[in-house]
Amino acid sequence: MKSKYKHIISLLLLLGAAFSNFAQNKEEKITISGKIKDSKNNPISGVSIIIQEKTTGVMSDDNGAFSLETDATNQIIFTKPGFNTLRKSAVELQDAQVILNRSLIDASDDDDVFIPFGVRKKEKLQQPLIQLKAMLYLNFHHQP
Repeated sequence: MKSKYKHIISLLLLLGAAFSNFAQNKEEKITISGKIKDSKNNPISGVSIIIQEKTTGVMSDDNGAFSLETDATNQIIFTKPGFNTLRKSAVELQDAQVILNRSLIDASDDDDVFIPFGVRKKEKLQQPLIQLKAMLYLNFHHQP
């Protein structure tokens, strides 16, 4: 009879330890929120904010604001055409202001643009820059 109780108590202790371990391994959920701005402190709307290796995400609103619930260990990716992609850990982004920099190819009219033979004002390079974009597009999408 005593042996039966020992087995039941041992089984209960094992189950308790298993549930305790399960609760500790559960990811901590956090809500990240903030505003996305460019280098001139203007809000950026329509930025895709995606959890890396997941299918969930949101877009920034007209004021550049966003809010997303995620696990604390996840990486968050910010993308928008014309801007460099930014990757940050979720913990770094709690109530943060995110700055996205324009990509060199899609720089605004008053910015400098890097080209193979130097740095020039974009307004002086409209035709060559368009040709460079087309060349990059064709080279990237060309299937041999």
